[in-house]
Amino acid sequence: MPTRQSVPERPTRKVYLDTMRRPPGAAPQPSPARPADDEPVEQPIAPVRKLRAGGKQRRRRTILGSLAAVGALALLSGAGSYSWQSYQHAKLASVLPAEARAQLKFPAYVTLAAKASVDKNSVTSAPATLSYTAHAGSTALIVAEQPQPSDFDINNYATKGVGISGADAFSVPAGKALTGIVAGRRILIVSTGKTLITITAESGTTADALREFAKNLQAL
Repeated sequence: MPTRQSVPERPTRKVYLDTMRRPPGAAPQPSPARPADDEPVEQPIAPVRKLRAGGKQRRRRTILGSLAAVGALALLSGAGSYSWQSYQHAKLASVLPAEARAQLKFPAYVTLAAKASVDKNSVTSAPATLSYTAHAGSTALIVAEQPQPSDFDINNYATKGVGISGADAFSVPAGKALTGIVAGRRILIVSTGKTLITITAESGTTADALREFAKNLQAL
């Protein structure tokens, strides 16, 4: 009975490709060793520098954005302050007629007290003098202003020059102030450093009413 001949084993695809690529007569190259299951496998290193650089750029953009926001708020605040100052200046300038203000050679002062007003028909002015009648509620006040001498002393002027009795000195935003009685009327003197203001009130006017008037004096 005839025996069955053995059939040669067909080469695998890897062996076949390796044979085709190997030069004639060259020994086959061993396959690279496969790492063991418990052997650690090196992982690719992440581009740390790029991530750090990106983080710096993001922080820089955040800082620049914050600075821009602060700058915008500062500009808005400055614009609001400038607008308020312009409004206040226009309000002060409207108290006295433009013709009277144009003649003055020294800083003029008016009050912005809530219940005070200036009678524009009573205003008289010259380069070195300004006078007008103001009303603080129902009280009439005669205001006289002039340039203040460089060696002016408010206490000497009040006691020796005007003859005030019961003098009471205090400070106001415009400068130094002093009030007292002269011939039965209350007098208020304000020294601003450049302008001397003398205010004569009706009899019966309280010191608090004059204090309120003086506290709100502002330069034009």
